[in-house]
Amino acid sequence: MSKVAKSLMILLIISAVLNVVLLISVVRLKSTSAEETSADKIIEDNYDYTKSSQPKNVSQTKKMIKDQRPTFKMLNAMPSDYLEKKLTLYGFAKITSYYNWGYDDANISHYSVNLADDDYTYIHIYFPKTKKNKKLFELLGQAGSDNIALKVEAIELRSRYESHCSSYLGEGLNWEVMK
Repeated sequence: MSKVAKSLMILLIISAVLNVVLLISVVRLKSTSAEETSADKIIEDNYDYTKSSQPKNVSQTKKMIKDQRPTFKMLNAMPSDYLEKKLTLYGFAKITSYYNWGYDDANISHYSVNLADDDYTYIHIYFPKTKKNKKLFELLGQAGSDNIALKVEAIELRSRYESHCSSYLGEGLNWEVMK
């Protein structure tokens, strides 16, 4: 073979190797992109069940929940310190059938909601059965096992407080889905 033919053959082999490397890189890039999209979807699905009420920035929502004062641990440790104090609380909500202590017979008048923080510490919030709160009940009922990030205004009422209860039992005054 002539020198020109050998040079062309070497260039052809180098070109083929470079094409294979490029093809492998593109496939890996597409695979990584698909995995990130799938992971984003899983994260979104864990915090809400609809796109319209989806927190735009899950880490910002988590930060608000983590940084709030008093914490849920503080509220549960000393609920009497927060009697008659209106609080703004952030957490992941789900409906429950828990009616106890000062809310023993409140299933006729209130919806029961657990509000949890990132450490899975939760407090109980009881929302009076009003038209607005029925929307919350339906929203949480449709969410299945997923918890929905909420901003809640609550107060522990002296009339519902029992000194031997070691949990914060708040009366829900207002709520909104965190976006």
